[in-house]
Amino acid sequence: MRSRKSGFTLLELLVVLAILAAMAGLIVPLVAGVSEESQAQATNTSLMRIRNAIMGTPERPGYWADKRQQLPAAMRDLFINPDPDDVFDRNTRLGWHGPYLQHATRTYTVDALTGFTLDYGSTGDPAASDGWNHPIIIQIPADATRARLLSAGSDGVIQTSLTDVAPQGDDLVLFLRSEP
Repeated sequence: MRSRKSGFTLLELLVVLAILAAMAGLIVPLVAGVSEESQAQATNTSLMRIRNAIMGTPERPGYWADKRQQLPAAMRDLFINPDPDDVFDRNTRLGWHGPYLQHATRTYTVDALTGFTLDYGSTGDPAASDGWNHPIIIQIPADATRARLLSAGSDGVIQTSLTDVAPQGDDLVLFLRSEP
């Protein structure tokens, strides 16, 4: 009597591996898309919170509402008083009444290759980050009515210049209003 060894043939193993590879090929793009979408959603939430810190809400005045003269030049102005002589005056309700953002999630790094230039801050400035862990910046074109918050998107490269009216590439933009 001959004993028969049990096991899988090479052909059976190859079929199983082919099925697993096909399933992975379908699932990976779906999971990657969900991750990208959640990072964009987190970034949009951050942009709205920063806009509220700048423009204010009915419950809390923002940077611009307290100053009533100019928008912050860079994100650091929401963490650190840009002018130590400019303190909040309770009578006029004007002056720096911050910090308007409580916690910096990263620091700003000047990197001209990716568009993070001195126009938006200096290396080491406190900054808020987007869903991809890139700094969020404030862009104030000559026409301040188009001031905006900008995330460089997933590629980390700022493609929207100060002269662009609409976002470029994968940048995410949230416009600020400059009038009360």
